Amino acid sequence: MFKVKEILNATRGRLLNSPKTEGSYRVSIDTRTIQPGEVFIALKGKNFDGHDFIQEAFKKGAAGCVISEALHASRFPAQRDPAMRDTLHGFIIEVPDTTHALADLAAYHRRRFDIPVIAITGSNGKTTTKDLTALALSAKFKVLKTTGTLNNLIGVSLTLLQLVPEHECCVLELGTSSPGEIGTLVEIARPNTGIITNIGPSHLEFFKDLQTVYREKASLYADFKKGDRAIWNGDDPMLADLFHMSGPKKITFGKRHECDYRADKIKIEKLSVEFLLNEKFKIRVNALGGHNVYNCLTAIAAAAEVGIEIPDITDALAGFESPRMRMQILKMKD
Repeated sequence: MFKVKEILNATRGRLLNSPKTEGSYRVSIDTRTIQPGEVFIALKGKNFDGHDFIQEAFKKGAAGCVISEALHASRFPAQRDPAMRDTLHGFIIEVPDTTHALADLAAYHRRRFDIPVIAITGSNGKTTTKDLTALALSAKFKVLKTTGTLNNLIGVSLTLLQLVPEHECCVLELGTSSPGEIGTLVEIARPNTGIITNIGPSHLEFFKDLQTVYREKASLYADFKKGDRAIWNGDDPMLADLFHMSGPKKITFGKRHECDYRADKIKIEKLSVEFLLNEKFKIRVNALGGHNVYNCLTAIAAAAEVGIEIPDITDALAGFESPRMRMQILKMKD
């Protein structure tokens, strides 16, 4: 929740009117679900413009609205009419860009929490790995995780804004479709554990080649320092250069003997994968496909590195169910 002064400071906004602005407020970007007393942030997308719904937000009890300086004037001219502004049923904050304002509020809110924040990126496996990691961490912590695949600027911001004092850990999925996006998301989320699942030919229409994909994913660690954790797929040759990083603790997972968390004696069954972790712990997860060995190793590494015992991780992962639309078995007739 935010006081008006905090919203103004975080977003570099300007208060256009002066109704009652005391109290603390949650934020919303959707008038269909907005609750009385929340602040509506009017985002503009490809097929919609939140500025068209400002009046509706106030009718539903919004305490205030955050609007874009460049977009609002023609849609809501009363904001600039001194005789009209104070008749509105809430405050109006004008910002240069509302999407960036949402991200600024998320970054401001993130800094209120001194907890493990784990960011997961890579060309494949992000969503399943995110869910497995959150499940493994739940053996010890109350975990907030990205919902579904909401891994862009708006999705990451909305996830961070859900943080409450009860949360002890946060798991974020970071996606990218053009150079620089990972760096932007990292600046907002400030993760202290970063995971790269793999490097592959994803979004090559924007990244041109695998080396560019690698640089984008590796930017996850650009600001990592001593005490942070960098976890990556030790079997992926594209990620070998990460060993030259200075600062964070380096942790690898894979099938190679040199990996810190390694799998051997792998059994791929119809509806599950089973393997031996570090020649000691038997891991079995109800997940379809051999690629899920890597996803499980990632989750195990992340949870073990924040102090959860392997047997507890194993018990937690035993309850895994594949995310919706991810390698699910659908039975039809026979």
